[in-house]
Amino acid sequence: MSRWGELIRHDEENPSCLCGCRDEIPGRPEWFERDIVAPVSEGEHEAIRIAQRALRIPVTGGMNEATRASLRGVQALYGVPVTGFLDEATAVVIDKLRPWQVEADGPPVRKY
Repeated sequence: MSRWGELIRHDEENPSCLCGCRDEIPGRPEWFERDIVAPVSEGEHEAIRIAQRALRIPVTGGMNEATRASLRGVQALYGVPVTGFLDEATAVVIDKLRPWQVEADGPPVRKY
């Protein structure tokens, strides 16, 4: 669709088609495994730490009240269901807020 609201037809032959067929669809971030109410595995604790860094709150790796409050705030702000825990919709939003790329064996590296 154009900025004037007109439908743009799909052009199969054109690799620069503007209909939106080549738009990137946001998916689950690679650091997110499943919905987290209370982290139990090291992967879940790491996901909570990633969210805490993105939310700029103290990084503990645990689901404390500050983390739940920050998650509820970002959920309300971005229009995802307000649950207070780290679910997939919230992880997608948080991944967009992160100004760094997390490397498995090193320190965070800025994305831009």
